[in-house]
Order: sequence, then structure tokens, then C-alpha cells
Amino acid sequence: MKPKISEKTVHQLVQKFYQERAERLHLLKLDAITAQIPVALWHPESESADKVVTRLIEKHLERFEDWWKKAMQDPGFCVDALRIRRQCKMRQQFAYDREFSKAQSRLTLQFINCYCTADYEIDWKKIVVFNKRDNKFASKPGSQLSAAH
Repeated sequence: MKPKISEKTVHQLVQKFYQERAERLHLLKLDAITAQIPVALWHPESESADKVVTRLIEKHLERFEDWWKKAMQDPGFCVDALRIRRQCKMRQQFAYDREFSKAQSRLTLQFINCYCTADYEIDWKKIVVFNKRDNKFASKPGSQLSAAH
């Protein structure tokens, strides 16, 4: 039987989660995400720039959180973490929420400038989406795509 994780440890890990996420978002650029995110499949008719950017930010942040995934495998940790999160809004969570909002706005603007038409619709011809693990999300803005399937 595993020893129970202390409430203090759970609280510290939840704080660490938000603090690290906020730090990663502070100066994040769209190119940094698109160069690292493999395979992105979307439905062009139902997507907007802000939804795409939000999904890209979450995928970017998930790349750094193996320790969090391991901690989440402990059901006791999950219950305690959710309870602690509901009980108190931590400074780190406020900082994370603020940084997420700023990053979302900044990256949405970059995305619109790179991948949207003059009417602010996503120009899907400027985005390359391959169904292979070794390909990356984006082409260089303005590049022509080949119709190779």
C-alpha cells in the first residue's frame, strides 16, 4: 500500500504546476509553439483563431508536465489536488490565469497576422497539417502547399 501524500505536498505540487505554466507563457511566441507541436488535426469549418491558439498553448504546456501526469496516477493525490484547488485560489493560479490570457491574446494576434485572410478568416492553405508524427504544425506564412496525399 502506498503512503498517502501529505496535504502540504499536494498543495506545493499544485502551486508548482501553476507557477511553471505561468513562467512558460510569459514570453511565448507562436513560432516557438508551431515549431514543436507535431500533428494537429482540426475541422476548418468549426475553428477560429482563438480556439486554435488555445489548443496550441495547451499542447505546448503539456509537453513539460510528465511529473504532473505521474502524480495524477495516484487517486488520492487527484482527490486532494481538486479539493485544495477548489478551497483556495493560489497566487500561482492567478499568475497563471493572467499569463495565459496575455499569451492567448498575443499569440492570437500573431496567428491572425500569419494565417488569416484580410476578412480575419483562417487561410487553411497557409497551414500545413500532415497526419505523420514527424511533421510539424505550420508552414512559413505565404508558402505554397503541395497537394500531395
